[in-house]
Amino acid sequence: MMRSVLKQAGDQMLQYGAMDGLLKLKQQIAQRYLRMGLSVSIDDIVITNGAQEALAIALQCVTQPGDVVAIESPGYFGIIELIENLGLRALEIPVCPDDGLWLEDLAHALTQHEVKACICSTSINNPIGSVMPEHRQQSLLSMLVDNNVTLIEDDVYGDLHFTKHRAKPIQYYAQPRQVITCDSFSKTAAPSYRIGWMLAPGYAQRARRFKRALSCSSSLINQWVLADYLTSGAYDRHLKKLRLRLQENKQKMLCCIRRYFPENTRISDPQGGCVVWIELDKSVDGGELFNLAIAQGISLTPGQLFSATERFQHCIRLSFGLPWQDKHEVGLKRLGEIVSTIIKMSESK
Repeated sequence: MMRSVLKQAGDQMLQYGAMDGLLKLKQQIAQRYLRMGLSVSIDDIVITNGAQEALAIALQCVTQPGDVVAIESPGYFGIIELIENLGLRALEIPVCPDDGLWLEDLAHALTQHEVKACICSTSINNPIGSVMPEHRQQSLLSMLVDNNVTLIEDDVYGDLHFTKHRAKPIQYYAQPRQVITCDSFSKTAAPSYRIGWMLAPGYAQRARRFKRALSCSSSLINQWVLADYLTSGAYDRHLKKLRLRLQENKQKMLCCIRRYFPENTRISDPQGGCVVWIELDKSVDGGELFNLAIAQGISLTPGQLFSATERFQHCIRLSFGLPWQDKHEVGLKRLGEIVSTIIKMSESK
């Protein structure tokens, strides 16, 4: 594939690519949205260096330093860090394990704070893995539009669904300047390529100015490779296999957690993606557990990282994204033993 791409690209590889992205790749992205029933303009798509840059540009399009941004809680720690670095203030809204963002809590927050933007994942939340039903998506959008709040949609796990059909992006229900959708190939095809995009009806021109200031353009060779990959149909075949493998990994991990962890452990049931959220006994500190686990060669993410106010001290996130091996069950068994030891020591005090 690489040789074919280089032959097609020719002298273009000696230049910077188009600031807002390779036309061929943008056309492929637009076609994918069309298959979801969403007709988009190529001009509204801006290619970025991963979804993180897309989120950064989206926030700068609709906020100023000091503004309040509503976020999911628990929510992806990269978004929390981004908000802090941009001089914004995060307002945490709880997430329901089944239905996503709690709309009742958001409605109350909007009466108490002047919120400028809301970032959430209506399809496959990270770290819980919830999916917001369509009627709640529409209610969420209506609520934000009524309060003049722009929704920034983080849709990076949308293609990794375990359900029969992919959830529609909330952009499907929106008018221009209501929603900015951010997505990426990092979770599905090539993490190191750092190719993402934003679908920003009404904001695309402003987004291009921020893109030019931040990074000028994204890797042209990586865009060419991905465009050919999508055109060939191989990407969709890969997604089908990847979803099946991740779903198998999820079931294996949940089975191990139920077998080896204390009985009062609560586990999310992700409807897609590659992570599971675990709520442990209140006596367990996720930061302490992280240090003990690392010493045993076990990787986890402490729950407090998924909150701007260090909530979820007794929670952790585990990943099932890598090919499953016997050592993973051994590691989960050992982690369950560590958790049990911490609880017993707490009870003996």
